[in-house]
Parts: sequence; C-alpha cells; structure tokens
Amino acid sequence: MEQRHKEYLQKYFDSLTPAQIEQYSYCNADYFCADEYNANVCADLILKGEKRASCSMDYWYSHEGDRRPQEGDLTSQYAL
Repeated sequence: MEQRHKEYLQKYFDSLTPAQIEQYSYCNADYFCADEYNANVCADLILKGEKRASCSMDYWYSHEGDRRPQEGDLTSQYAL
C-alpha cells in the first residue's frame, strides 16, 4: 500500500471508535481497472451512485498470489 493510501485509510480510522476499528481484520488498497481512462469512468459511476459494488476476478488472486478477500476485510478502492 502506498503512503498516500495509508494516510487516506488512517483518516478514515481516525473517524471511527476503537470498537469499530477492531471489526476489521485486514485492510488493503486497490485501484479500479487497468488504465486511467476506465478507472475514471468507474469513479464517476460511483460518484453518481450508479456503481455501488465491485468484485475482483479469481484469476487475479490465483495468478498474482494475492490474498483473497474475506469477511471482515476492508478494501479501499481508488482511481489511478
């Protein structure tokens, strides 16, 4: 996770109570799409309220060696 993402996440945690923070067992930051244009399209849909969820492909986790999301995880999504 890049420093700017850690700072963004910390701002969010600073707004929570200790009990709320404890419910998260894992945090990561990912970006939308593979290019800036589509990442911005995705971000615009979120801001309009048209996009409210995301899912990652199993391929990403199995071939990149990343940890699969689990219940209780917190993921920060951002545009490139």
